[in-house]
Amino acid sequence: MRELYRIRQHLIRKSVSEKGYGLHGLFVLKKPTTFLELEAEMHSLLEKASAVIRSYENSRADSGAPHSLES
Repeated sequence: MRELYRIRQHLIRKSVSEKGYGLHGLFVLKKPTTFLELEAEMHSLLEKASAVIRSYENSRADSGAPHSLES
């Protein structure tokens, strides 16, 4: 999982670093899986996280009001 994050971190790093945010995450494997299955899931997860961060930033820019990423 660490290696998959390392080779895919660019998917999320740009979204986070553009605004100077920090990001902490934890990945937990809940079931046995193959490397290829895990790679696909990690890629999808990181793309979704990046999209949520961009959406959050866009909504803040549009409204000017603070929002939470916890939803």
